[in-house]
Amino acid sequence: MKPTLSVLLLALMFVIGFFIAETELPPYSLLFRAYDAVRMNPVVDTVYNRIRHPLGKPQETRSHWSTDTTAFRGQWSEARDRLHIINETEEERKAREDFGALAYLRSYELAPPLSSVILHDEERASPGLNFYVTAGGPSAFLMDMDGEVLHTWTLPFEQAFPAFTGTVRIGAEYWRYAHLYDDGRVVAIFARHGIVMIDKDSQLLWATEGDYHHVLDIDEDGTILVTGRRTTEKPEWDKENKVWEEDICYLNPETGEQFRSFSLFDAIDNSRYVALRDHAREDDGDQMHANTIEILDGRFADRNPAFRKGNLLVSLRHLDTVGIVDPETEKFVWALTGLWSMQHRPTFLDDGSMMVFNNNNPRHSSQVMQVDPLTQNVLWIYDDDVFYTGCCGVAWPLPNGNVLITESQAGRVFEVTRDNEIVWDFYNPERRGENDVAIASVYEMYRFPLDYAKSWLD
Repeated sequence: MKPTLSVLLLALMFVIGFFIAETELPPYSLLFRAYDAVRMNPVVDTVYNRIRHPLGKPQETRSHWSTDTTAFRGQWSEARDRLHIINETEEERKAREDFGALAYLRSYELAPPLSSVILHDEERASPGLNFYVTAGGPSAFLMDMDGEVLHTWTLPFEQAFPAFTGTVRIGAEYWRYAHLYDDGRVVAIFARHGIVMIDKDSQLLWATEGDYHHVLDIDEDGTILVTGRRTTEKPEWDKENKVWEEDICYLNPETGEQFRSFSLFDAIDNSRYVALRDHAREDDGDQMHANTIEILDGRFADRNPAFRKGNLLVSLRHLDTVGIVDPETEKFVWALTGLWSMQHRPTFLDDGSMMVFNNNNPRHSSQVMQVDPLTQNVLWIYDDDVFYTGCCGVAWPLPNGNVLITESQAGRVFEVTRDNEIVWDFYNPERRGENDVAIASVYEMYRFPLDYAKSWLD
């Protein structure tokens, strides 16, 4: 091949790659995953940093992030109380440093980061114990209303799965979800790697490999229902590529053994809601992205037979759809879309309405919505101009009528009244980077009654 032709081809490839990167059009997500898998390899990362800084990182270089990029694997975001540092221009930095050089300002220090509970209105906040998991590591925490950690569970992936047979990804570094039993046991998900059960002292009871992700729920007989996925061909959904087929998986609570599963793709294809597959918009196989499973207790079956006891409430993020599946027929029996975008964690309230975390409204901010699932009337909304998490996010109703909101990527959880007043506010104390510019995502927080852990908590 002639040198001129080679140069032209390289230039064309660069232009095409630049266009895909800037527009994020297909196959951007597929290429980014490939890049991320290579770039986050510790060996590649070491070589990369050595080439970039052969003599070590210059002292005058003002990076806002750690030079060890592997330290930020997982979901870490720019902390809001440090955004003025991250977005600072060179001129602004120089002006600030010159200003700070004045004798009477030499003791200036950056204000400490927002950390733990920064607001607690004892009269209006709903009392309880706060149980939560974060991207900071494979741990769960039980915390009182003032931010004191009362108990911690932790189990590294290497101890849970010493002979893991699959490819180790970022999801092995933290628990994406954890459920706390009233005897102190915890069942936790290493996203896309496996699920474990430990006792109150973090001793492993069992571990099951599997592509489980997001959430689980516990049936009356103790059976664990969890979302799972597998790669397969579904030409009805994607004629050219394999897809991540989403399953509802059933696990034995004593052993962790999976004894049943069924496909949510088939549950749609075999139902009257088959048109939902026309909503698919992902090009990398993740057409559905199930992020919720909740076993219905049947309280509202008189409103609609679909709400009968034992049916499963699910959320399909990439279809912008909340639906209900009958596990006996393995078919969708009810679905609702059009009110939200890339939503998370719908749940029924005591009055038969539904609360949904709407991640991406048209203003590119998030909302918590309470809607009537039958009339589609919006009964209540919480939003503001800075409230936003593009992924994850949970909103739970509290006994006093308030709502506990997990703003995941902000590393924040707060409680609001129905008048939209914040009466309790928590920021994840897990920080990294220069001036603590990175904050670990909080995936979920749930508030238990004050006496929930009385039988085992020291």
